[in-house]
Amino acid sequence: MLPIEGVSLDEIEVCLQPVVRLLPRRLDRTLGALLLPRQISVLHGAERAPLSIIAHGVTVSSLRQKKDARVVFLDSGSNYKPRTIRNLCKMMGISGDDIKRIVVGKVLDLYNLERMVAQVKGMHDVTVVILDNLTSTLNKSFPPGSKGRQRQLFQTLEDFRDLVNEIGCHLLITDHSSVDWNSGARTPVGGNVLAHAVDTLVSVTVIDSHEHLVSLLVEQTPVTPMPAGCVLVVTVDGIRTIKGA
Repeated sequence: MLPIEGVSLDEIEVCLQPVVRLLPRRLDRTLGALLLPRQISVLHGAERAPLSIIAHGVTVSSLRQKKDARVVFLDSGSNYKPRTIRNLCKMMGISGDDIKRIVVGKVLDLYNLERMVAQVKGMHDVTVVILDNLTSTLNKSFPPGSKGRQRQLFQTLEDFRDLVNEIGCHLLITDHSSVDWNSGARTPVGGNVLAHAVDTLVSVTVIDSHEHLVSLLVEQTPVTPMPAGCVLVVTVDGIRTIKGA
């Protein structure tokens, strides 16, 4: 019998430093702490707009982290908004030339997404990959609830896991929430296949009583202690705290 060679847990390098620092600081304390290398996060909610704006905010913040790094924005639909990017760049004091470091890819379906993942693997200067939004990609690929859709989603998420492990980036996915009519709980579209394949789940909820107020609540993460939630003002002009700080 061949000897089994093991590696001590102390010898395994685990990076606990987030790949990006977000603005405002309250968003960074809730979401930024979860954006670790080689991990996958999902933002999910009932309304599309705040999810996409936060994805844009992470994109622009990533440009501040490393001057030579790129960000990949995989756009399933017409979610990528240059106006929002410019507004956020102005708010964060980022040069317009830095926008060129955002690589935008149009996603047609899950099969097309697989090919894009393969291309990103060759880009070793990427800190963050964003998929906005997964629900649209699924709907373009298979009928809701079909076995083929879940099987292909599983394969795509496996490809994403290989990607983040290989180049050390973070993957942030935005996703629509579906409602459990028995419990009333909201869960991201993709069900258990998605929940078991990602590291972090964050729910994003619009507070109906106040215009543009959005709450973020961390539901699942390996990060300890689990970051507290926050309430922010989220508009196309930027993301700010209630007091504007």
